[in-house]
Amino acid sequence: GDTIVEEGKHGSWIWVILEGIVEITKESLGDPLPIMRISDGSFVGSMASFLVQDNTRNATATAIGNAQLGVLDSQRLAQEYSRMSHEFRGFIISLDRRLRQITNRCVEIRNQTVNVDDFLKDKKPMIRQGNPEERLFQIRQGQISIVRQTDAGQVPLIHLQQGDFCGHLPFLDHGLEPDGASVLATDDFKVAPLNSEKLNQDFERTSSMFRNIIQNVAACIAATAVVACSYFEDVALSPDVNNTT
Repeated sequence: GDTIVEEGKHGSWIWVILEGIVEITKESLGDPLPIMRISDGSFVGSMASFLVQDNTRNATATAIGNAQLGVLDSQRLAQEYSRMSHEFRGFIISLDRRLRQITNRCVEIRNQTVNVDDFLKDKKPMIRQGNPEERLFQIRQGQISIVRQTDAGQVPLIHLQQGDFCGHLPFLDHGLEPDGASVLATDDFKVAPLNSEKLNQDFERTSSMFRNIIQNVAACIAATAVVACSYFEDVALSPDVNNTT
């Protein structure tokens, strides 16, 4: 029942769950909205915790039953981050931004404050969900959005901006494009190719702890996308969001 991290509070700690279950929630219309439950080996706290001064927590983490946590050495992680290549640091920041955005989107979908038509306005398909795509890009200009096609319709997930990546990541599964989502872009978009082999080499050179954190972020993105789609289906089936579960 202890609160480990509270949404809206400042903090720079990252924990690893040694034993037990932790629930991640977001505030929604005055009540906690469940996002996911994580357990042994997962991490509590985003990579922004040691990258951004006065980092604001994006969600609340609460122990379910008894949980044992270990505190990571944020200074050591920050030092390792500073030694990484410029491209890989940008990739990590972009990945962290994805998780924050998709977590926020769950609340917007549940509260019916996101308009799908506005989300997709003036955008055309760049990568279609399920189509084979082996390339990886970095956005240089324009707005790019990630959406998932479901039986309930197109689920708005993420907006990408200059410096973010999009496309196929051969060494990391975040559950989105190209297999699990489409990429749509405005007419003025410009991208530059990214060397996925070089990023993979950078990834393999990181410490096992840092690799585990990155893999955990990717897994959380994939799981949160499923939650967002579930809430989208609930809202689509019921005009009264307060009656959905």
